[in-house]
Order: sequence, then C-alpha cells, then structure tokens
Amino acid sequence: FKVTAPTETLNCFVNIARPFDVTIRGVNANTAGNYQFKYAIESGAGYITYRGAVVEQDALVMLSGSANELQFVGTEVGAANLVITIVNGSGEEKGFSLKCNVQETAFVFDVIPSAGSLSPDSMIDLAMSINEVNPSTYKTKYEVLPADQGTVAGSGSVIVNGTELANNTFVDTQSGQFTWKFMADELGPVKLKFTTENGFGVIAEKEISLQVSETPEYTFTAVSSGDTQANIDAVLGIDFNLNESSGTSTYTMTFTNTNTGSLAINGTPYEAGDQITITPGEFTGNYTGTEAGDHTLTFTVQNAFDPPLERTATVTFTYIDPNSNKPIITLGGDGENVQLCQGVAFVETVTAVDAQGNTIPTNEIVITGSVDETTPGSYGLTYNVSDSQGNAADEISRTVTVTALPTAIIGADLTSGQAPLEVTFNPTGSTAAAPATLVSVQYIFGDGTQSAVLDFPSNITHTYTTAERFTAQLIVTDSNGCINTQDIEIDAAQG
Repeated sequence: FKVTAPTETLNCFVNIARPFDVTIRGVNANTAGNYQFKYAIESGAGYITYRGAVVEQDALVMLSGSANELQFVGTEVGAANLVITIVNGSGEEKGFSLKCNVQETAFVFDVIPSAGSLSPDSMIDLAMSINEVNPSTYKTKYEVLPADQGTVAGSGSVIVNGTELANNTFVDTQSGQFTWKFMADELGPVKLKFTTENGFGVIAEKEISLQVSETPEYTFTAVSSGDTQANIDAVLGIDFNLNESSGTSTYTMTFTNTNTGSLAINGTPYEAGDQITITPGEFTGNYTGTEAGDHTLTFTVQNAFDPPLERTATVTFTYIDPNSNKPIITLGGDGENVQLCQGVAFVETVTAVDAQGNTIPTNEIVITGSVDETTPGSYGLTYNVSDSQGNAADEISRTVTVTALPTAIIGADLTSGQAPLEVTFNPTGSTAAAPATLVSVQYIFGDGTQSAVLDFPSNITHTYTTAERFTAQLIVTDSNGCINTQDIEIDAAQG
C-alpha cells in the first residue's frame, strides 16, 4: 500500500486544530478496515485528534477508510516535528514526517477611559487597542456589569461611530487603535466589561469602572506651615487642603519651581512635573531648597473629569547662603603657589573685602608663618581675617618655595696678552640646583660691549683692541629664572 500525506511545513497556531489529509492507496476491500495509525512527536509539543477524539502518542487507532482527516494541535510556539506511521492488517508499516510551524494566536486588548468621572449627559473617550501577533479578524462587545451590593448603579451607553451600541452585542473591529465613547446618563458607579474575540477563537477581556457624578466643585489651598525663610538645605513645611463642596472625583497634582530644591508629600519625594495622586482632605509636604534666592512653588490640581476642573496655589520660600556674609581674602601675585629665587625678597600681596565689597585694612589680615629668602626650602603661610561684624573669612593658604641659585663659572683660553687680544670665553663648570637646569648664558666683556643671550653652554670669542685691564662677566640663568654671575680679569698689554 501507499500513503499520501503533506510534505510541506504546515502553518499552525497555538491550541488551534490544524487539519491534514492522509490517503491510503492500493487498499484491498477486505482489509480496508484493518488500517491503523500511530504517531510520535520528535520535537515541539502538541497532540493529534481523530474524529473528535484525542489520540495519545504511540497508541494504535483504527482508520475508517482510505481517505482520512487528522488534526494536529500545537501547544507551544515553535517547530513541531512528528512521525506518523500507518500499519495494515498484515503488520506492514509505512511512515511519514509531518512538520508544523506553530505560531502565537494571542493578542493584547486594552481599554483606557479618558477620565474616571463624568457628569450626566457628558461624554468621554474610550481608547481601544488590539495589538496582535499574527493577523486575524476581531469582534468586540461590551456588557454592563451589576453594581456592588448595596450600591445604586449609574447608567450610560457606549457610542460607536456616532451610534449607540446595544449591550452584549458583538461588532466587527480591527487590530490597532480605535476610539469608542461613553455617554453618561444616571448618577452612580458604572462597571463595563469589554470582550474581544479573534478569528482563532481566542478571547480577551477588560473591565473598567466609571463614576457618574454631579458636576464637581472643590477648593485647594497650599500655605507655609511655619517659616518662609531659612538657610540653604533647611526643610520648610507646607500645609495642603483639598475640599470637595459638591460631587466626588479623584485628583492629581503637579508642581513647578523657580529654583532648585526637592519636595516630599507625606514622606514620598517628588520632582517638578511628577504626577502626584492626592485625596480630599488635609495633607502635608516638606520642601528643601538647595540654592540661595526665592523659591516659588506653583501647585496645580486637576480632577478626573473630562474636561478636568483645575485649581492652583502658590507658596514662596526664601533661602539664604550662610556663607554669603563672609569676608573674602584674595591672594595677589602668583596666588597660592609662589616661587622665589634665593636672595630675592618676598613681597606680600594679599587683600580682603567684606560681604558688601568694602576693603578691609591689610594690617587686619592675620598672616601665620614666615619666609626665609636666604635659605632654599618650602614655606607655608595662612591668612585669616574678620570684618567689623565679626564674620570670619574662610582661611586660605599659600606656599612659597625658595629655590637655590645656579653656580656661574666663567672660563677663558687667555687672561693676558698684547692688544689686540682675542679671548674665547666658556661657561664650563656652571651648574644649576636640581631639578632645575641651565638654559642661557650672556657675556659682559667689560669694554662697553656684551653678547646676546645665548643658549647654554655657548662659547664666544671677543677681541680686545686697546691696552687695558678689563673685568669680564658671565651671567647664567636656570629653568626657574634664577640668575647668578662670575667675573674674570683680562689684561690686554701694550704691543
């Protein structure tokens, strides 16, 4: 006998029966009723049904004839691979593989009302959305659910494309986003259940609760609970009160701030722009300003009606920088780090002003420490001052580093001879105190002339044209800018 069955991969959907045909050819009429089948799932998950009954794996089931419809139900998304075996009355077996690509059938359904409360004869939007995984058809209905025991239910109707939709009646819808409306009628709570079913028979439901109330009226206040002025980072209190004079609703509050700080409502921190859920009655807040200046907080409250009824209140705090009254000390010259060459006098340059910008006499600045300009080393100085009100400045410090001078050694190939006398000078042997290095030399010849500043260790040749005794000088400069000199006598005799 021969078996004909699907060879291509079938598209299947989770928990949806996918039929496929199995045909047996060459069947002897006397043995037609003796054909059976069994199956095994090699990968994936699911089961086969035949003539409305679930068939267990590896169980032999009698077939009714040569043409048979079987159904595979995949229970997990993914590839399902099955081996199906046909067995005749003589025990001969013929098998074939069946492959199914099992796909998701579910979808996400949601209904979001534009407001939770509304007054009689007013209307709100119902934002509907169907987000599908695989394309399908959809139908949607709504039901009015009974009110809680002891509660008188409100009433209203659902409007679709300008027409009132009958309760518990399906209408065709589509995937994506669309809008229905709810029209309020009688006062009281209204519970609605929306049901959407796709073409695979998958159902999703969403319940919403609305409140049909009288047109509400309420007052809202926000006032300081104490001080309105404090130092930066101090906590100041706010008392809030929301009072409903008619109707009921839910409420949200936001706030803006003209400065920098943080707000906590009943212990929960919030940032400017956050949606804060509040309830009618009194509640408290704490504000902490982190910058000096005025902090104006504007609170805006809206109820849940459409359109919302809005109320605002403003609280202003003033924060002061406790350091703003301190005098300011300013170091002149090279500021906090001064470098001196050994032997150069240290000239103190420091000034101070009070918070109003008035100069504080220099002799009122207290300087601690001293500098010995003759001895290389590092010297620390501190500066303090107070204004006429006793406000003390922040102490500042300065480090003065006295560096050792370089050593200048002048050399000459001749120190005497007949004029004209040609002499070559050199700085060999000159050194700088580490970590400094020598950077330049200059020669003063003693006859009214001198060389340019030359890179160390440049030599130079000079001719003395007159008979005279001259004093030549070498000037060396190190990388700290420190200078030293050495002289040498040159005797040019009469020729």
